[in-house]
Amino acid sequence: MDRIVPLNDNQIEELLKFELSTKHKPFRILAKGMAVNLSTGILSDKGSNILYHPVYWDRPKEFAKKAKEFLEQNNPNITFKIIYH
Repeated sequence: MDRIVPLNDNQIEELLKFELSTKHKPFRILAKGMAVNLSTGILSDKGSNILYHPVYWDRPKEFAKKAKEFLEQNNPNITFKIIYH
């Protein structure tokens, strides 16, 4: 199981300030072609079915961008990508 440095408690607290709304598109964040679980840092298995990847619902694009920024701070040698559905 691949793993990265997850978000810390302060980063999660900051992300929780964003307002939930059903008008936002769901998204996932990829690292090395695998979906990222923001709180644990666990990456989905390479080549696994997308149905089993973590997807974040009802969060604004600013949330996704900030989460990506935090992940890049915590993991400077890894490139992250946001995928909107």
